[in-house]
Amino acid sequence: LYDRPENLFVAGFIGTPPMNLLEATAHVNGGVSVELGGHSLAIADEAVHNYPRLREYDGRPVIVGLRAGDLYPGSERTDIPSLTVRIELVEALGGESMAYFHVDARHIKAEQSEEEDILASESGETVVGTRPNVVASFPSHLQLRLGDEVPVAVETKTLLFFDEATGAPLR
Repeated sequence: LYDRPENLFVAGFIGTPPMNLLEATAHVNGGVSVELGGHSLAIADEAVHNYPRLREYDGRPVIVGLRAGDLYPGSERTDIPSLTVRIELVEALGGESMAYFHVDARHIKAEQSEEEDILASESGETVVGTRPNVVASFPSHLQLRLGDEVPVAVETKTLLFFDEATGAPLR
């Protein structure tokens, strides 16, 4: 259930924190990449092997699943693609910190409360400002300050991919 969820609901439901689910656009040009929040991420061969139908979605939207533990401080993982993000919230938990940030991509939730529907618009703006839509688990030694623009490295070999319309995995 955790490693190979059968649909978007299970992907968003299993795990703490829940999996980050974002809309991206797939691109196939020899290799496979996704455009996510204005950044192009080259997808590792392992993920393409696990989700071979991703190649069928060239130029089309897909839902990308990113686990908080598969996102790293960019300074510590220069060997994998990264996104530049703005830190919106930091939750210090002792041995780790949960960093929340906003990526300019539509966030998909397994379930959304009526209150969230009322407070949020399509742009992700709420009555209190931009809502973070991605959470990452970072080491506690990392000094994170609200408002900082930081690179976040993405382990693309562990990404999950789903069809936007059906929620089915692209396996």
